[in-house]
Amino acid sequence: MKAARTLGIFLLIIGCIMTHIGYTSYAQAGATLRALLSGPIFVLIGLAMLVYPGSSYTNKDLRTNRVHIITDVILKAPFKAKFVWIVAGIIGFIISTVYRKLLASFFI
Repeated sequence: MKAARTLGIFLLIIGCIMTHIGYTSYAQAGATLRALLSGPIFVLIGLAMLVYPGSSYTNKDLRTNRVHIITDVILKAPFKAKFVWIVAGIIGFIISTVYRKLLASFFI
């Protein structure tokens, strides 16, 4: 499996957990941390990394410490993959902003 896909799965899981905790805390207490509402950003970047994994580094390369996750896997990815990741992050930011306003309208 490519290293970027593994990172995508990790970001997808973290984003789902953050979105769930943010939503339930807002529903239960009426307030939440703004950082928890950034979950859709991580979800969409994780999905984009699953679809466009970018570089050809594998998990075995990461385990042998020949490759670093930031410098090699992300920065040396092709332009198309980076572009898709950035667009997914921007769309996730827009969704999280609308999501915060939507939560405020439901619970206030």
